[in-house]
Amino acid sequence: MSHDNRGMFFFNPISNDIIELPDLLDEHKNSCSAWTFLCPPDSSSDCLVVGFKAIGYVPDVYIIKVGDTEWTYHYSLNPGKFMATRCNNPLFFKNKYYLLTRRERKAYTTEDVDNGGMLAVILSREKGDVEVWRYKINGKELEREQITSLDNKTLFVSSAGSYLKTCVAQGLGNKIYFSMFHDNNKSVFYCLANCKYYSFDYSVNKAYSSSNIFNLVQPKSCIWIEPEND
Repeated sequence: MSHDNRGMFFFNPISNDIIELPDLLDEHKNSCSAWTFLCPPDSSSDCLVVGFKAIGYVPDVYIIKVGDTEWTYHYSLNPGKFMATRCNNPLFFKNKYYLLTRRERKAYTTEDVDNGGMLAVILSREKGDVEVWRYKINGKELEREQITSLDNKTLFVSSAGSYLKTCVAQGLGNKIYFSMFHDNNKSVFYCLANCKYYSFDYSVNKAYSSSNIFNLVQPKSCIWIEPEND
């Protein structure tokens, strides 16, 4: 999270703990459109935060590691090679960071551990049509295929972070949960089987179903949180 133009910090909404990060330099401020952090499960000392400034050209990259007192900046030497706009959450996969951007569409990425690849969810901004693609690295090539099933898993996506989870309750398989709500503040999910949006209480109250997102509220900034088991 950030406050003002230069202040960055971690916030735990469950414990209310705050970890402050060194301020960005005055000339940079917080103009990054995509942020992520990496923390290996076996080494908290290797944690790092990475920001990408992607406004029309190849992204500049801002990095800070645990113990650093200043940010490190990496600038593109060939800004005219391609354009990168509307980037969402970066994904660290096989020692590389991946940013996915689609013109006039939203793109969300997450790792697909069981299949050794990455998943990308493409959401059209106007109607809310959904496509799911699986990316795999084959040698030096990045290959992709469109999929219509999550193998009975559940996918949670947001602009700040996404993850794929093994289905733990009946009826949750092959569903995508977006950070969207219909008019009575009920969350909705997208069913890959019939390409429609439903509210979470649909099976009980027949409350909401639609093939588009015209009547849904989409908060500007959201993230999914998975509490630790007691």
